[in-house]
Amino acid sequence: MAEIAYEKRLMVSNLPIDQDEKMVFDFCKCFGDVIKLEFIINEMTGKYDGSAFIDFESEFEAKRVYSIMMGKQFGKGVLILKKCAPPTEEELAE
Repeated sequence: MAEIAYEKRLMVSNLPIDQDEKMVFDFCKCFGDVIKLEFIINEMTGKYDGSAFIDFESEFEAKRVYSIMMGKQFGKGVLILKKCAPPTEEELAE
């Protein structure tokens, strides 16, 4: 499994669940150089819940996009972004 570059990764929530990955990818590309988009699947339901991980070209790009996309409207919802961090030792021990 490839190492995740957490400094280049954001989690975005409140995406419209009626959009497919290509539509969300294309929307996010309007804000920065997206390398990869990965929908987050709810473990309980097995369905996409409106959240995704987005990997960017650089840490600078991720920070820039974070400040631009936070609070933007997409569909009926307002986007919420979080910066990703590696798991803590406690999380890895679980």
